[in-house]
Amino acid sequence: MQDIGQRLAATTGQLASLQAELAAASRRAEVVATMTRTMAMVRLSDTLRRPVPFAAELAVARASGNDLGELKPLLDQIEPYAATGIPGVAQLRAEFATLYDQIGRDDHGVLPTGWMSSLASWAHLRGPQRPPPAADPSLSLLQDAAARVADADLAGALDRLSQLGEIYKPAFASWMQDAQARVAADTLADKVSDMVTQALGKK
Repeated sequence: MQDIGQRLAATTGQLASLQAELAAASRRAEVVATMTRTMAMVRLSDTLRRPVPFAAELAVARASGNDLGELKPLLDQIEPYAATGIPGVAQLRAEFATLYDQIGRDDHGVLPTGWMSSLASWAHLRGPQRPPPAADPSLSLLQDAAARVADADLAGALDRLSQLGEIYKPAFASWMQDAQARVAADTLADKVSDMVTQALGKK
């Protein structure tokens, strides 16, 4: 009877030891998985800082773990650019300047000043009329957007461009898509940097 008790105690001890080893192995595997996922995101974020393709880095980042949290919407937003890369701030600044200069050379439906003066005189002779429509703020918005682009404030420029009148919006539609992708890429890179900093702080 004493022999059975001793064997039972030994078996229980061995089981507890195995359970402890299994728990330690599980923790090590979790640490490795976290490090793998973090390194994949760091490599992706580093690539996103430059206007180069990132399809391979994105694939590794997605495959390294399903718990992407707040990063997933940003990854979804930049994915259409994976094969070509996202334009950098310098390129976006140059492209915006070109578009802005085109707007300056093209009235885009705005009536010539002389014609408008003649129309105003004619309307005055006809007596009181309905008040003229409110002035289109698009040109002022474009000037503000240009200043923000010059300061590398793409998010601010996008906010101004989103308020443009329908005459001007189509001219900037493609540029806005590229700028939104660049903002998303930079936001993702900043979040990954914060994530790594926090992880190192915990260590």
